[in-house]
Amino acid sequence: MKKVIVIEKQFLLQAGIRTLVQEVPGLSVVKAFSGDEPNLFIAVLKHMPDLVVVDPRSLSEENGTLPRKLRTRQKTTLMAVVGRHDRK
Repeated sequence: MKKVIVIEKQFLLQAGIRTLVQEVPGLSVVKAFSGDEPNLFIAVLKHMPDLVVVDPRSLSEENGTLPRKLRTRQKTTLMAVVGRHDRK
């Protein structure tokens, strides 16, 4: 089973992503974060995920470098960057 972490600030989007991931055989969401938790990098590393699904706009200023840090530290962790587009 591949471990997945979801980082999304919007609760409904986070729940939707979790549901979609859980539908894929072989994937399991082990943790979801809103993106503004202190020490998020350490928390993510603790779970040693195979995949991180992240909306960069959900990351606080403190956690803004998380994708780069993970890529440097966890060479085997895949990153799926998702985003939403606000139409005006």
